[in-house]
Amino acid sequence: MIVELLLTYTVTEFTELISSYADTAWLLMLVLAVATLVSEDLACIAGGLLAAQGNLSVVQAITGCGLGIWLGDLALYGLGYGVAHGLSLPKTFTPNGQGRWLRMFDKYGGWWIALTRILPGTRFPSYVLAGMTSWGAKRFALILFIAMLVWTPIIVGSAYLLKEQVVEKIDLFQEHAWLGVISIILILLLLVKVIVPAFTWRGRRQLLCRWKRLTCWEFWPLWAVYPPVLLSLIWQWIRLREMLLFTNCNPGIPASGFAMESKGEILNKLGDGGSGVSPSQWEWLSDDLSARLDQVKRFLDRDGVAVLKPDVGERGQGVAILRSVDAVRAWLADFGDGRGQVQTYVSGIEFGVTWYRYPDAGKGTISSVVGKHAQYIIGDGVSSIERLILADDRAVTMMPYYFQKFAEQLHEVPAKGEKVQLTELGTHARGAVFTDERSLITEDLVKSFDEAVPRESGLCFGRFDVRVPDAELFRAGEKITILEFNGVTGEPAHIYQPGYPWWRGICDLIAHWRVACEIGAAQREKGNRPSTLKDLITLIRDHRATHWHEADEVRDEEDGDER
Repeated sequence: MIVELLLTYTVTEFTELISSYADTAWLLMLVLAVATLVSEDLACIAGGLLAAQGNLSVVQAITGCGLGIWLGDLALYGLGYGVAHGLSLPKTFTPNGQGRWLRMFDKYGGWWIALTRILPGTRFPSYVLAGMTSWGAKRFALILFIAMLVWTPIIVGSAYLLKEQVVEKIDLFQEHAWLGVISIILILLLLVKVIVPAFTWRGRRQLLCRWKRLTCWEFWPLWAVYPPVLLSLIWQWIRLREMLLFTNCNPGIPASGFAMESKGEILNKLGDGGSGVSPSQWEWLSDDLSARLDQVKRFLDRDGVAVLKPDVGERGQGVAILRSVDAVRAWLADFGDGRGQVQTYVSGIEFGVTWYRYPDAGKGTISSVVGKHAQYIIGDGVSSIERLILADDRAVTMMPYYFQKFAEQLHEVPAKGEKVQLTELGTHARGAVFTDERSLITEDLVKSFDEAVPRESGLCFGRFDVRVPDAELFRAGEKITILEFNGVTGEPAHIYQPGYPWWRGICDLIAHWRVACEIGAAQREKGNRPSTLKDLITLIRDHRATHWHEADEVRDEEDGDER
């Protein structure tokens, strides 16, 4: 009956009917509570009008509407919880996705749940999603109880004072609620994020960090960089008459190394003789968890340092250069029983070499060479590590990551002239600075990489991460050690040199993916087939499930930089 009344009668008519059906205040409170399940605002207005007519008190109207609203909101939470824990979980809401939403609720949920009370159209999806993620039920109930105590008296009291005019006022409020809330949020963000920090030196350096990450495209996230590249891939699809040919350029790797490729299996495919380029020495971590520590200790005893890394990963995730047994023990405990590698530490300077070879070509091509330089700061005997990071115009751009990495050392004061290395990995997202070193490309260098990649390996396109004692040996193609090989997603990373023009970087990326598609088309003629769209979507989903959590930790405060 309540639903029918709410859908077919005006507020005044509804109020009259309710008062005729319910002849006691307690029954009116019950009817109002049930009515909130259909329309909270209409029930509250009706409660205020009934109170104005003397059918019940304002307190009773507020109590009936408030309890109905609160219990209805808890029911929506329960619906979401039931969907996720025993009914039918949507296919797109994977356990990993559930954890991702839970982290968002942990960070912003309290404020958002409170705001839904005044934002039209947000309550149902927000409360159901909170239940699906199992976000704290007690916290959810408390926040909405407080919000109900604030919101319900306002609506009921307004109806009590303004009578039927309140409908027009409520409609006007709801029409502009989103605009008002967004304006308030923007003003608060401006105040908290810009104006207040600008009054201190530390705050101004933090603002500089945000400004540089916003204006220097080398720090932009992939979704901001790649739209022109995606358009070019559509053109390659039309030109070469098939989608996803870039997943066919390395038949020796699943999906050509688009994601989830095995570092160890790729290293096993590379040649180890006759060329000045050879893979580093490495071993699979033992399947016997208790034997892993002894296995890594052999590397430590021999070299004083060992490199540990997961077999599948990117952007330096999980890679560690360790120099003590305690550090190794901690890494192994965190890593668990996954498939990983222990690798000999290779000293020298690091380069990324983007190389490709068409299937029937006599020789390959090196299209990019990037120098990878570790960041460091120099102590002055007075400033802490935190202040030195903030004072350095380059290090400040990686401030969120460095502050996380050196959380326990930020207040230490390095001695005057002491060099503090901020990163050892040649990964942009871990602080490495990239430089365009294409001037080092020589025929000898190309020949050495051609010889290092057997044609039967099925590797035709990608980026090598290498180390070499010095630049002259690199030019000569001698004594180059391969740390790993990245497949089709191994970008020509010279484009991320500070100051490299955006338009040139986009052109280089477009050329990179064009060659990948052309090699994929050539492999198609030899009987190899690219991945299907379904397979690629599955691969991306598995990749996100594997890597999202660590990426969230690294990029908790500043979005961007996925190199």
